[in-house]
Amino acid sequence: KDARYPLALGSSDTRTTFNDSTGFAFVGDTITLKWAAIDRSVFNFYSTLEYSLGTVGNPFATPINAQSNISNGALGIWAAYSPTFTTIVVKE
Repeated sequence: KDARYPLALGSSDTRTTFNDSTGFAFVGDTITLKWAAIDRSVFNFYSTLEYSLGTVGNPFATPINAQSNISNGALGIWAAYSPTFTTIVVKE
């Protein structure tokens, strides 16, 4: 049985971009999927960092400190990614 999943497709920096079809895949297109796994502490760091950067200058935002997984009060992240790649051809 075929599995169908909606995916947001990125655009390629190595070829001509056509704005009318960016984000769409057509029958016969080859797509490379990259899945990357991170642990909870890495996710928490990037999540709190993104929130903090998004609220810069907003006087009504809740103050937040990015959560670090480095000891002794240092701010930063020690992270490793576990990527997996697979290539599929779009079928009808």
